[in-house]
Amino acid sequence: MFYGMYDLPAQWEHDQTARPLDQVTEKFLGAQPMANRRLYFEASPLSYANVDKNKPAFLVIYGTSDEVVDAGAQSQAFLAALRQAQFYARKIEIPSVGHLWVPDPFDDPESPNVYVTTRLLRFLERA
Repeated sequence: MFYGMYDLPAQWEHDQTARPLDQVTEKFLGAQPMANRRLYFEASPLSYANVDKNKPAFLVIYGTSDEVVDAGAQSQAFLAALRQAQFYARKIEIPSVGHLWVPDPFDDPESPNVYVTTRLLRFLERA
């Protein structure tokens, strides 16, 4: 998973100050959390980090300068929940990279994709 929103109530709170004109979480879910808390809970991957569901391995990838998602907080909370539920979970934190970096060219040595590729392959070998 990369540049993910794992806790949608927390992302909605983040939207209020970081991107008040966009309201991406509210637009995506069609309601505010105060109007439908269950919808936000059910849409949050964090809600499913349970011991009885801990079969898949997770690789969480995010840039430290994400301007859409509070990626550090979202990713750290999700990773903590996964590890508590005994998932195999790892992260790749890309320094000084924002949201939507995946379309960057793979052949550019400055591309975040070059940084991620070897780490991703290592994760897949171990998972």
